[in-house]
Amino acid sequence: MDKELTTISGCRKALDGREITAAELTQLYLRRIEERDEGIGAYLTVCGESAEKAAARADEILQTGEQSSLLGIPYACKDNIVTKGIRTTCASRMLENFVPPYDAVAVERLSDGGAVLLGKTNMDEFAMGSACENSALGKTVHPLDSSRSPGGSSGGSAAAVAAGEAVFALGSDTGGSARQPASFCGLVSMKPTYGLIPRYGLVEFASSMDTICPMTRTVEDNRMVLAALAGADSRDMTSVSPAEGWSVRKENREHCRGGRIALAADTDRFCDEATAANTRRAAELLTEMGYAVEEVSLPSPEHALETYVILTAAESSSNLARYDGIRYGRSGEGSSYREIGSDARTGGFGEEVTRRILTGAYALSAAHGGKYFHKIKNVQENIIRQTTALLERYDAILMPTTGSVAFPLADGEKTENRYDSDRYTVYANLTGLPAIQIPSGGDGMLPTGISLLGRRFGEGMLYDLAEGLEEMLADKVKAEVKSYGGI
Repeated sequence: MDKELTTISGCRKALDGREITAAELTQLYLRRIEERDEGIGAYLTVCGESAEKAAARADEILQTGEQSSLLGIPYACKDNIVTKGIRTTCASRMLENFVPPYDAVAVERLSDGGAVLLGKTNMDEFAMGSACENSALGKTVHPLDSSRSPGGSSGGSAAAVAAGEAVFALGSDTGGSARQPASFCGLVSMKPTYGLIPRYGLVEFASSMDTICPMTRTVEDNRMVLAALAGADSRDMTSVSPAEGWSVRKENREHCRGGRIALAADTDRFCDEATAANTRRAAELLTEMGYAVEEVSLPSPEHALETYVILTAAESSSNLARYDGIRYGRSGEGSSYREIGSDARTGGFGEEVTRRILTGAYALSAAHGGKYFHKIKNVQENIIRQTTALLERYDAILMPTTGSVAFPLADGEKTENRYDSDRYTVYANLTGLPAIQIPSGGDGMLPTGISLLGRRFGEGMLYDLAEGLEEMLADKVKAEVKSYGGI
């Protein structure tokens, strides 16, 4: 495959220049999926026929001379984002045969822009996991090393883009579920300000933190996808439109001179050698760009991850209560409501989902009178206040995205506890603030990643910072990460 055709900007140039048609580009990617995906497992459902029809419509529009950034661009969609007429399983037996009657807002907006949906990607069941090992419907492996995880829960979306099976993908991020696999697979992912992309049509895990995220090869591509997805929708009461003047377009801002960046402390303690070294290198490059970089302690480092785990478990326990074997999901059998529900949930939910539901039910139980949950919410409020205060003094906070390169798959044994891989990513979800992940280099084989956490609706500045680092790190990434064959 021509490397230029692996990015939105490259495809855009070729499509607008009549070097290739949308139909030809879509066929190229469908063939790539057919040739490669059996060994990777990125997709749960491939939509060949509907993709070809969408590509034909895109070509008709292209013939009129109309231009749109995503017109004719093939993409993949995580399987917890609903798609009209195309099954949406959440990688769970509970929803294995669910075919939605409507599209998510994000899918609607991409369709309106002429993007071509190739298929639905694998994930950890109901987005609960960090390795794509909790899927009930198949295994996804890392494109660079089949013995390792592509990350999770958006592992299928990351693997699809990294392996050249989609130009870009949609993932979801509740505590790092898009940024962590993007780090493992050497991609860019923006977790935007909470509410900037409407959640209508995103199957709920933890509603106060769930966010749809674009996953791309480059910062420039990511800007284009977020621009197409951003903005309020009346069907999602938590969605918001940014203040007038908000933009993700590159504007050559000269905000670096005299600017300040906070660097997360103790990275050597919680990261492998390559990740820690590459994070320090990024800090040095920011200094070269004109920033004053100062090491700081992240707010409540001993409680942030635990707070995230309890809050998301409580919300998931409430959200998944609807799957009772009668109204939603897999049907259950029995002579009473209790028996029907028990049968449906026992057969429909996997081990990790069950664990989180039980944890959340305990946190919300009447035995505590709600006191335990409220204590955890108070800790979250403290983290929000402390993080906001830090960002009044600094333009952004630099941290590793995750503490290591991609970890080995469980390989059929009991899945390991991967919660610790969310140590750094949870801050963006607990606070609702934007954060971008970009590749920071590698360990000689696999990619490492860094994240920049910014102010509310500060996506434009984060993109500018990330793009500057991307340019300065390009040669390092190329030299330190094994290339995927054919890309």
